[in-house]
Amino acid sequence: MEQTNTPSEKNLFKGFAPNDNGQKEITVNGTKIKGDWVEGYLFQRHIIVPAGQGIDYAKYGDKNIITSDNCLEFYIVIPETVCQYTGKKNTFEFDLIKHNFGNEIGVIRYGSYRNPFLDDRSTEHVGFYVDWVVGEEKELLRKDLGYWLAVTEIAGNIFENPNLARQQ
Repeated sequence: MEQTNTPSEKNLFKGFAPNDNGQKEITVNGTKIKGDWVEGYLFQRHIIVPAGQGIDYAKYGDKNIITSDNCLEFYIVIPETVCQYTGKKNTFEFDLIKHNFGNEIGVIRYGSYRNPFLDDRSTEHVGFYVDWVVGEEKELLRKDLGYWLAVTEIAGNIFENPNLARQQ
């Protein structure tokens, strides 16, 4: 087996693990599900392994596998709920943020985006950004996440507050 680099903080994810005794209830595709949020490293599309378990990542043929000398704990999560850590202020993809000086609410997303009024049509950015979904000024607000972290607060996420994320 060929040894590869171990994951860093940039590879931290969270996902929702269904559990009848869970503390949280979320909505996925219109269905309410009880369970808990778990954080760790993403393995495949629906398995999260908690950080700090002495995990080694290795290549076996064309597949990435996780190896460990001790018993490995892992969680099966709902793939649609997997969110990547942004690297800033304990925020994850699909978190909702609320502007401190207005009523605007946005969803943190990852992908390509353009800032209104700041970028010409040929300029495109890639990374975490704010998709403003609520508020009178939402079309006028810039989208780069780093700009907003100091003047916004986390207002949940799209799974715990689906109605808030859909308001127009």
